[in-house]
Amino acid sequence: MSNKLIILTLVCVSLLALGGISNAAVYEINMYGASAEYNFWSNDDTLFLQGLGCAAGDVYKAHTSDNNNAVAFCAGTVAWPPAPATNGKTGAGIVNAAMGIAASDTVVLRYSSKASYDGIEAVQGLDAFNTNVGTACAGSPHTRLMADETTATWASNTATGTACKTVNVANSDVQAQTFNETTWGAQNGPAGGTVINRTVSGLTVPAGYTNKSPLVVPFAFFVNNSLNTGAFAGANSVSNLTRLEATQLFSGMVTDWSQLGYPAGAITVCLRHAGSGTLATLDAAIMRGDYPLMQEENYAASTLQWVGTQPITYFNDGTGTELTCINMEPNAIGIADADKPNVAAGGGMNGYSQITFQGAAANHNNIINGVYDYWSNEEIYYDTPYLTANWGAVEGKIVNNAGGLISYVSNPANIPASEVNFWATYSQLSVTKANDFQYPGR
Repeated sequence: MSNKLIILTLVCVSLLALGGISNAAVYEINMYGASAEYNFWSNDDTLFLQGLGCAAGDVYKAHTSDNNNAVAFCAGTVAWPPAPATNGKTGAGIVNAAMGIAASDTVVLRYSSKASYDGIEAVQGLDAFNTNVGTACAGSPHTRLMADETTATWASNTATGTACKTVNVANSDVQAQTFNETTWGAQNGPAGGTVINRTVSGLTVPAGYTNKSPLVVPFAFFVNNSLNTGAFAGANSVSNLTRLEATQLFSGMVTDWSQLGYPAGAITVCLRHAGSGTLATLDAAIMRGDYPLMQEENYAASTLQWVGTQPITYFNDGTGTELTCINMEPNAIGIADADKPNVAAGGGMNGYSQITFQGAAANHNNIINGVYDYWSNEEIYYDTPYLTANWGAVEGKIVNNAGGLISYVSNPANIPASEVNFWATYSQLSVTKANDFQYPGR
């Protein structure tokens, strides 16, 4: 072989190698919606990437300090993210022929939480409730603020910023048509903020979207620790809630704990704003149309001052602020996903504790065996043709195909260790319900 031919061959090989680098793909699954599902998905993301075929050492993860935004990715042989350069990571990647993923490719999985309704809106390219007004995403209704990996420090798993990302999977605690709530009050309960006047009802998901219900979302009631100390200690503690008590508390029929047989103490109710799947599940699974939920905030300095006719009431636009409301307000009761841990008193706050409902704890075994009924079927919505048209067929396969995201989380063996005491797959249930309003039956 001549020297010229050898040189030409080497040049061609080099160009092919460069072409392989330039053609490396980044496949993004951007999930958005329910705050009650953040703990689950932010713990299962790295496990799913490993299930796709990524080595544990090639998986990188970061989250924002408020725990509302998480990003995880499997590093391929081409560095990602591209900027800043010090954050670029490389690895062996995922070689998964069935999914169409090559070793040079990067697979990204993001989960960001706000409320269930907004995931349903975002995946359809809607913004009827003005989520993006005043943000960098305004005018791009398919996008929402999610973790910005270019601000990440992978060694500490932290990200300091968010960026607009296009949502292609919606996560909701309830079916779209279940929402029928109205709330009025400060954005962050007792912490104040912009007043929100929101009615969420009539949500639909048109034909052509895929709806899957692989998981069961567990919810629970939490009380301020003042309700199990002092006059409320021992036999007087608020450690359990019956459905009768729940309907009286959250419809506003009682204003003092003495009306329910406990020591005297003005009741404070901490709830989520309309659009929350946690609130919608309370409405559908507990109130069940027998009594309406309260709709307007009420406290001593409020402009409405329904003092004496409604308990002290705060609405919160996120789970974190609602738990803070329960933590700081004496005699408070509220709702949250059951995997939230109890918090001890400290920092000027009383702490809070999860209580039982109808005498049963909100745990995995009680839910699957029909002992505990404050739960909902998780709803995942996505548009496979949109995924294919806007990202390519690979993203659709990663979500929908055998071995993909839906089938992975449908397997009980794949529930993260941190969530296994609370969460369940739909296949594990011995009781079911056809919709969010139906009482569970066999």
